[in-house]
Amino acid sequence: MNVAFLTRLSRIADEAAPDAAQAAGATALVDAYRHQLFGRLGIGSSRRPTRLAKDGARNALDDLRLKVLRAELDAPASAATLYTVARQRIEMARRALELCIADDHGADLPEFAGRDDTARRDDARLLAGMRGRLRDRRAILTSWEAIRQSRDLLARCAAPPGD
Repeated sequence: MNVAFLTRLSRIADEAAPDAAQAAGATALVDAYRHQLFGRLGIGSSRRPTRLAKDGARNALDDLRLKVLRAELDAPASAATLYTVARQRIEMARRALELCIADDHGADLPEFAGRDDTARRDDARLLAGMRGRLRDRRAILTSWEAIRQSRDLLARCAAPPGD
């Protein structure tokens, strides 16, 4: 896949087109590569990738970035900027992937494979517990009392001596 990418990128560099058009073509090529890679690894825009998929994508992007850098160093000066644009776009995709939080709920356990609702159930359980504590009037009254006592103490500390 990297060979096809580099071949297409060299064709874009060889085209007699304005620099902006070549840069747009290189950017679109990197975006298409990223989209295909993420699709192949099961990384969707609305889902968190598994650690295995994230590592695979990171390795593929690093490998491609290195190959584009080598091609950039071998390219004539007029085409080197195009390779730089592609390499920077690959680096941005790699950094965006690093910001994704891996979803490893049950990644190693086969009985949880394919279940995306584990985190949602954990959140629902946490929220239900919080709502239950908020319904407890004693907790609210205790909190109000603690706040009142803290304010009284602060008022006494802030008051000038002799009051």
